[in-house]
Amino acid sequence: MARRKATSIDAIGRVVPTRRRGFGSVRQLPSGNLQASYRGPDGQRHTAERTFATSTDADAWLAQIHDQIRRETWKPPTVIRADLFGEYARAWISQRRSRKGAPLRPTTRRGYTDAVGRGLAPFANTRLRDISGPAVRSWHAGRARDAGATMAGAEAKVLRSVLRTAVKDGLIESCPVPSELCVSRTGRDHRPPTPEELAVLIATIAPRFRLAVQIAAFGGLRLGEWRALRRNDVMLAGQNYLVTVARQAVRVDGKWIVGPVKSDEGNRDITLPAWLTDDVTEHLAKYVGPFPADLLFPSGGTGEFVDISWRRAWDKARDAAGVRAVVREHDLRHYFGSSLAAAGLGIRQLQSALGHGSAAASLGYLHAARGTDATTADLLQPPPAPAKSNVASITGGRR
Repeated sequence: MARRKATSIDAIGRVVPTRRRGFGSVRQLPSGNLQASYRGPDGQRHTAERTFATSTDADAWLAQIHDQIRRETWKPPTVIRADLFGEYARAWISQRRSRKGAPLRPTTRRGYTDAVGRGLAPFANTRLRDISGPAVRSWHAGRARDAGATMAGAEAKVLRSVLRTAVKDGLIESCPVPSELCVSRTGRDHRPPTPEELAVLIATIAPRFRLAVQIAAFGGLRLGEWRALRRNDVMLAGQNYLVTVARQAVRVDGKWIVGPVKSDEGNRDITLPAWLTDDVTEHLAKYVGPFPADLLFPSGGTGEFVDISWRRAWDKARDAAGVRAVVREHDLRHYFGSSLAAAGLGIRQLQSALGHGSAAASLGYLHAARGTDATTADLLQPPPAPAKSNVASITGGRR
C-alpha cells in the first residue's frame, strides 16, 4: 500500500504538504517558503519565528534545536524572548510599582516606556547577560552626544533599574551600569526672578493668568497643581485665602490626566498672603464659573485645561521682563521657597510649605500640618510696582 503524503491546512483552508523529519517537521507555505516546527521537552509544539527559503536551512535549524535538547540547554521560546532586554524591560514596566506599592503615575510610566522604546532601543534584542559594561559605556557616550547628558543620564537610570531587577531575578550576576552614568546634568540652574522682574511678569501677563503667577510665586504651587485648581479648592479664611492642593493635571499622549499630586507630602493647604485677597476675589468673580467644580484657570471660556494659551501669555510676559531665556515656570516656585528662606524659615517649615517628599531625615520627624499658615504667608512681601517703561513695552504704551 502506498504511503499517504502528510498534509496540513493553512490559515485560509488550503492543503499544503508537510515533510516529517527524524526530529520535527517542515511544511511548505502557500508563499513557497518553508515553516519548521518541533515538539519540545515541555510537550508543546513550537514553530520557528522565521520561515526558510530552502529545506537545507530548515533542517539546519531543527538540528540546532535538537542539539540544544540533547545538551539540556534548550529553553522554551517564551523564556528566550523574556531573556531579551526589550521584552524583559516591557514586563518590568508593567509590573513596576512606586516605593509605597502604588501603580506608576502616567507621566512616570510614559517616561519609562519612552526610554526603553527610544534611547535604549539598541539593547532591545540583546540578551540580558550579553549587556556588558563596555557596551553600556559606548551606548552612553553616543547617547550623550546625540541627545544630551540629561537624556542619557535619565535613560541610564532606567537601564540600571531594569538590570538590577534582573539580578534579583537571578537572570544575571551583576548590573553592568555604573552609577556615574546615571547622573543627569542639565547645565542650567534654577533662577528665580528678582522681585522687580516678578513685578513686570505679574503686571504684563494676560489678566486671566495673573493669579496663576501669583499663586506659584507666593504659594509655591507647581504648574500642574494650579492648573487643576477648582473653585471649591479656594476659600476665604479670615483675612487670607486658603488653597487646598490635592491633585494635578498633566498632559500625556495628547490627553489631560488628573491625578494625585507628586507625592503624599504634596497634599497640603496653602495660605496666601493677606495682600493677595482682593486679587483672588476679583479673579473668582471675573474668570471662574459659579459651580464648585469650575476650573480656576480654564482655557478661554471652557472647562478645558490651559496649555497653548498659557504658554503664549507666559512667553509674552517673560519677554516684557527680559527673562525669557533664564526664568521658567518652575522658577516661580523657587522664588517662593527662597523668599521664605530669606524670611527666616527653617528647613522643616520649608519642606512643609513646598510639599516635598524628599528623603531628608528631618522630614521623617515632621508632625506639623503640611502647607503654610497665615503667619508664614504674611512673611512674603508683594513685589515693587514695575517701572512704567517695562509695562509700556508690552502694552504698547497704553494707559
